[in-house]
Amino acid sequence: MYFIISTGKLFLRMFYSILKLFPSSGDTILFVSRQGDEPSLDFRMLAGKIHELSPETKIKYMCRYEKTTKRVGIGYMLYAFFPLTISFSRAGAAVLDGYCIPASMLRHKKGFKVFQIWHAMGSFKKFGYAAIGEGEGYDESFARLMNMHENYDVIFTSSEACRENMAKAFNTDIDKFVTIPLPRTDFLMENKYVSLTREKIYDRYPEINNKKKTVLYAPTFRTNADNGKILKEFAAVLDSTKYNLIIKPHPNVKDKVKGEGIYSMEGFSSMECLSVSDVVVTDYSAFILEAAIADKPIYRFVPDKDEYDAQRGFFVDIDREFPGEGKKNPMEVWKDIDNDKCSMDDVRAFADKYVDDPRNCTLRMAEYILRSCHEIK
Repeated sequence: MYFIISTGKLFLRMFYSILKLFPSSGDTILFVSRQGDEPSLDFRMLAGKIHELSPETKIKYMCRYEKTTKRVGIGYMLYAFFPLTISFSRAGAAVLDGYCIPASMLRHKKGFKVFQIWHAMGSFKKFGYAAIGEGEGYDESFARLMNMHENYDVIFTSSEACRENMAKAFNTDIDKFVTIPLPRTDFLMENKYVSLTREKIYDRYPEINNKKKTVLYAPTFRTNADNGKILKEFAAVLDSTKYNLIIKPHPNVKDKVKGEGIYSMEGFSSMECLSVSDVVVTDYSAFILEAAIADKPIYRFVPDKDEYDAQRGFFVDIDREFPGEGKKNPMEVWKDIDNDKCSMDDVRAFADKYVDDPRNCTLRMAEYILRSCHEIK
């Protein structure tokens, strides 16, 4: 495998060197993701603002879902080697929300900029180089072979409190980090966005617009555990006479839970579902920060905390940093919800610590990118 990757990398670099000889306008910004086949809300908001500020700048989305595992699929490798690499040779900059083979492996032409916005807010779970040698982490030699997280000119982060941990994860200098929260922060903070989304959800799912409280359950993905079993364990003790339960697992989890009062809300993301939720239940997911920004009561169902910590590891002591007390028994979580045991002061303090200046994030990020690309003088 290592020989194949090494040979492929050599070929890719030679191919890219030839491509760079051809003239290109360099007025295109690529938005590249492995998180989904469609551009994320962050990408759409950021690209829209860039176009508004600089209409002559062309936007090109290159989004293709690749399940996060320790193996990269052959289909994605071919996609990275040809369509992606050719697009990189013709563009002037790239915005990423995760690792990208051509962005990190190749030597780009002078003036080409790579901006990493990352797909998750905060810095709570270990990833990248910080997880080397951990149960879910990559082998160091493989990470080096893939040039993991190299070549970033700018990395955006949500808070000064995140910079040090993010620098460990990306194995880079802390000076590369710029503190501007993700564009989705504007969505969560702006009443007009929230109201419009709420109306869309109620139009499509009128049955959830009732007098019961709505609980949104959004757990993280577990590589070495039965994700479906955990979803069912929490849903099994739902009192559907008092609550609606929206279950939004990680995109890698395909298990579905059905039952009275349970909704999957197809067509809407976890973040969009915050607009109709009264309460949020999560675990170790970075989604906890989005829930805090949205000013929602937060509870934590953590049936496998010790095992997850051993497999993945955390940058922070989540029991000290996260709002709410983590419970291993789902009945205890529902009891806390019944008794409104969440401290909103703790939720707001958490959001304040891990999201600096949550105003006009999309505009500030777009302006920074355009200035870096010399589009705004």
